[in-house]
Amino acid sequence: MTMSLVASRTLIIALALSMMPFLPVALAFAQTLSSDERILAGYTSFDTVAGLPDSLQLPESMLAIVRSLAENSRATEKETGACLAIGSGEKWISGPFITGTDSRINEVLFQRDSRQVCPRRASAMAHTHPSGAPYFSSNDLVEFLSKTATLSLTISAQNLCLHIKVRNWERKLTDHPVVVSDRYGLAQLNLVSPILKDTIAQGASMLAGVAERYAIGVFCGANDGKLTRIRPAETSPAISYLAVKAYVLMLKIARHPEWPSVSFTFTPAFEPSFVAYVSELLGSRAREPQVLSPETSPEQFMSRIELAVPVSDRSLFYGAPWAFPDIRNSSDREVLLLSCLLSNGQPGCTLFAGDNPLRADARDISRVFAAYSSDGHHKIIEYPGVKRDAYALTEQMQGVGYFYDGESLYTGQFVNGALTGTGVVARGGKHYRVLLQDNKLLKQDPM
Repeated sequence: MTMSLVASRTLIIALALSMMPFLPVALAFAQTLSSDERILAGYTSFDTVAGLPDSLQLPESMLAIVRSLAENSRATEKETGACLAIGSGEKWISGPFITGTDSRINEVLFQRDSRQVCPRRASAMAHTHPSGAPYFSSNDLVEFLSKTATLSLTISAQNLCLHIKVRNWERKLTDHPVVVSDRYGLAQLNLVSPILKDTIAQGASMLAGVAERYAIGVFCGANDGKLTRIRPAETSPAISYLAVKAYVLMLKIARHPEWPSVSFTFTPAFEPSFVAYVSELLGSRAREPQVLSPETSPEQFMSRIELAVPVSDRSLFYGAPWAFPDIRNSSDREVLLLSCLLSNGQPGCTLFAGDNPLRADARDISRVFAAYSSDGHHKIIEYPGVKRDAYALTEQMQGVGYFYDGESLYTGQFVNGALTGTGVVARGGKHYRVLLQDNKLLKQDPM
């Protein structure tokens, strides 16, 4: 036994000595990297997102992969993804490119059976958004948090965003995936004002506010690889309260016309009548006993509704605007859209029916179902029945209000829930006086 133990120790020492010549080589590679490359390669780590630098420059080996992914995506008009790793000479390499058939390509990457897809020691994932913004969707965020990768790149035609996890990020992940998704979806409704032009920075700042909660830093920039740290933007709690109520209205209008007439108002608070309405409808279908109250946070309230309703009722597209059912997976011509606006700190939201914006034959909006304006005016219009031609107004919306479709803000007159009369449209930093009749633009003059 003594001789065996001595032999084992000798073997271990010999193996250690035999590896020593390679250690200086690895250290030399690490020492030749720039500070940004060391961060990306994982040689430099941070305890908090606040410690991350103000900017990062991606190395050429990573940019080459980015360009190839973007080119493949342009050719196929589909999302393309790949796993990335540090290869020989401290250069980034990728696994095979995966072309997605839907918007959830990240689910393919970094699975347990993905050894043939990802390089050994893969630490990063990347995918494209052919027709969208370069920052995470809610699905992307949830998928990234479920993977071991510490870096994730999203790439659009001309821009990209890098998402980087800091040390001990797993300890921050205490929320159910539905809560993570809802928290980001609620933030996205604060996305952009039509007066502002830099929509990418605006959208990424909404993501940053949620991502940093889970120890993820966000950097965005042009596809040349010079990325700037995105700081979280302020969001409106009032918009989140309105969004939860709008989701309940979406379910009633599109899927459950048998639900009783609403007994709550479209205002930014969970009044007792709203809590009672939701609790009565969903209480028996909840997976576990849940107590809803006026003090329940919008994120928790939203997730409890989603976990209680059938899976088909969770077909909600998060963006600006929200869309129900999910416009990416729906062939429906008409969908329900929720658009919100934060102007000078005051919120406003509009729930309306309109054509699926992803369809080439999309037309104008049809009718407004609910609205809350920054001056406190609010209204809910109920349409019984399922088919559009069976709709019958039980209430009429009259007077002055506002409507925002994600690009243009209309402030002016409404008649029977339709844009009718005179008003002002703000779009792309410019303002126009307009005349409309039943949602149709009759006249437009620059101001």
